[in-house]
This record gives sequence, structure tokens and C-alpha cells, in this order.
Amino acid sequence: MLFMQSYFFCASVRLGVIIISIFAMAKSIVVMYIILTHGIDFLPMMIDKFDTESAYRESYFMVKDTIDWMEQDPKVATVLLQVYSISHIVSCLAAAYGAYKLKKLFVLPLACFEFTYLLQIVAMVILFLRISRHFLNLSSLILVTLIATAYATRQDVTYWHLHKLKYPVNLLRNVARLNAYTYYIMALDMQLLPPSNFAKKFIHFAWVRYWNHPDIAKPFASIYCLPTFPHTPQAPLAYNKQQLVKVLRDYNITKPIYNNNYLWQRNWLSSVKDQEHLYIYDRATHGICVGYISINELEPLYDEQYEMESIYQANNNLQCLLLSHLGYSFIIMDNVFLIRRTEDSWQSIRYNKTLRFARLHRLNKLKKLYNNLVSLPGVNNNLEWLINMAKKD
Repeated sequence: MLFMQSYFFCASVRLGVIIISIFAMAKSIVVMYIILTHGIDFLPMMIDKFDTESAYRESYFMVKDTIDWMEQDPKVATVLLQVYSISHIVSCLAAAYGAYKLKKLFVLPLACFEFTYLLQIVAMVILFLRISRHFLNLSSLILVTLIATAYATRQDVTYWHLHKLKYPVNLLRNVARLNAYTYYIMALDMQLLPPSNFAKKFIHFAWVRYWNHPDIAKPFASIYCLPTFPHTPQAPLAYNKQQLVKVLRDYNITKPIYNNNYLWQRNWLSSVKDQEHLYIYDRATHGICVGYISINELEPLYDEQYEMESIYQANNNLQCLLLSHLGYSFIIMDNVFLIRRTEDSWQSIRYNKTLRFARLHRLNKLKKLYNNLVSLPGVNNNLEWLINMAKKD
């Protein structure tokens, strides 16, 4: 299964590691250049500052002692700084290679260096606060810190919000799918949470349905839908249908994910079967899926023309509409479900309000594209050629 850990590593984290490696390597190169050309000539000025300012000298005896040691043993200090910088550069190169080739172990050395760098930043902040206390009283310092923190966490002043940029969700979904090595995938957004033991149950279900009791008409053109239910922060997580019914009843959670499927969800909750195994509840020819399992190589990729695409708006989920028009079968699973923990982000809500007509226009283009791909000589629109090829393999 493709869960969010691999999703982020294959998508945004992969690019982030490369960018961090470049900047960290540039920083280490600059440090090496300064030490090679100027040595530690910048230290006397800092020592004089600590000696002349009593506020500095009283607060930072550890810093002053460190600088004194570097002045007394400049060769040792220079060698240590150079070795540290060279090791940092090597770790940056290894991390960039690991991110490019998706080898996680190569990123660990850089992670250790960046953790050390984080500790250095924390120490510098503590140092700055200790200096500031000699010029500001405690109440003023706390007030300034709270104001700065509140301003830094404001969402409406972020660069993305001010410039109305859109997060490329569909692009990252495709990157994650192209880097998945499993036959089945279950691409989930962050706010969707399946039961913890779901993967093993589905593998057992697929084995039984495909080999022992094959009753799926189009196994290579089918997706397996998981009913999705909202969740409130104070409610506990449910691990089976019986617990889910109890949580929904006790916490008065009645609003469905799609506004037009309340009756369908109520009927699904009232059906009772063995809780230990997965079953087929129903079959449909139209998309009512928020989260589903599919065969990675046979499902069309997401349309990257739309960076943001909410999967929670009925009749506006472009991917499900496309699969429906391509003749896919939507198999609704029983005894398994998804929990939606949060609402859509501000970007998704605002962006999807303007996409209704553009999405329908794009759907017509995609239908023609994929129908042309599967309408080859001797091949019908139900993807029978994929089934025949899979049987030959």
C-alpha cells in the first residue's frame, strides 16, 4: 500500500533534501574559504567585545572561554573546522544522491549534521535571549516573543497566500505513484486514515476473490472503494465497523462526506457480517469514492493541469469521473472504511469553487484521449486487451 510516508518522501521531501543539500554545501564551502584565506582573524574582535561589555561577559563565560581556546590553539581549531566542513560537504553530496535515487540511508548523515546545526541555532537563540535580558525586562521580552510568534504563524501573510499560489497536489500524487513498487496502491490524502490492519486483510481478500472464488467481472478495470466518514477531534478512532457505529452515534456525527449519499451510508452501517474479513458490499458504475485501491499500472495518472483537486466534492472528482467514463467498475468494500480527520485546506476550498466548468471541459478531452488509446484494432473500450495481456503473463 502507498501511504503518506512514501508519498512525502517521493514527492516534496525528495526535492527538499536536494535543495537543503545545495544550500548546506554552499555554507560549508564559504566557511572553508574564510578559514583558508583569513584563518581565525575574526576572533579577536569578538573577544574584545566580550571583554568590554559587562553584559556579554557576565552572561557568556562559556562562549568567551571557547573563543579564548580557539585563540590559544588556532591550528587545532582550524583543523577541526575544516574536517567538519569537509564531512558536511560529503554528507550533502551523499544526501543529494540518495534523494535522487530514492535511497533513504544516504540521507542519514546529512540528517545528523542538520540536527547538530539545529542545536547550534537553539544555542544561539538562547544566547541572544540572555543578552536581551540586560536591555529589556522580562515582561517586555515575553511580549515581543509572543508578538513575533503570532505574526510568524499567520497564514494570510505567507508568501503562498499573498501570491495566491497553488500546491501541486496532482503532480505529487503522480510522483508518488510512479515511485511505488507495489501492484496495488492506495493513494490517500493526509486527512484520511484507514484501519491499522487493513493492508493484510485486503491482500487476503484479493487472493480469495482472484484465485479461489473469482467473481469480479473486470478485475483489471476495477477499483475498490472504501466508505469514508467524518470525524471530530474529541471522538476516539474506530478500528472496526461495530466501533465506528458506536462512535458516530455517541458523538452525533451524522453529516456524510458527500451530501447525497446519507441513505447509502446508513444502509452500509446497518449491514452486519463477519468483522474479521473483507467483503463486497455493492458494485457501481459511477464514482462515489473518496479513497480507493487500484492497480497502479492500469489506472490513468492524475491530471496535472489542475494543481489542486478536492476529492470530497460529489460529481467534481475528475479522476473518478474519468474512470467511470472509461468503464471502470467501482466495488464498494464492506468491513473497512476511512476516517476523515480534518476539512479541506483554504487553498483547496477557494480553488475548487472556480473549477466546475473547467473540470467538465477537461473531462471531455481526457475521455477522448483515453478512448483513443484503448480503441485500437480488436480492442474495445472495456480494457479487455489489458485483461488478455495480464492472463498471458
